[in-house]
Amino acid sequence: MEHWTELIPEDIKEKYELHNYNSAVEILFQAYPEHFHNIMDALSQFSISIQDILQSGGNESAIPKKWPLSYTPRVGEKLRFSAICL
Repeated sequence: MEHWTELIPEDIKEKYELHNYNSAVEILFQAYPEHFHNIMDALSQFSISIQDILQSGGNESAIPKKWPLSYTPRVGEKLRFSAICL
C-alpha cells in the first residue's frame, strides 16, 4: 500500500494541514472508497475566507452554507468512524 499522503490529491495537501490518526486515511480509502472520494471532492470544493471566519452568526454564518452539497450524507445512512481526521 502507498504511503497515506499519496492517497490525498495535491490540491488538498496544499490547502489543508493533514494528520492521519490511527491509519484513518488508509482505512477510509480501503473500507469506504466511495465516501473517501466524496470527502476529497468536498474538501477540494470547500473554501472560506478570513472575512467568513470573522463574521458572527454561529450556524447562520456563511461557513456552513459553503460546505458542498455533494457531500451531504444520504437520508438514513449512518457510518461510524473512530478518530478520522483529514
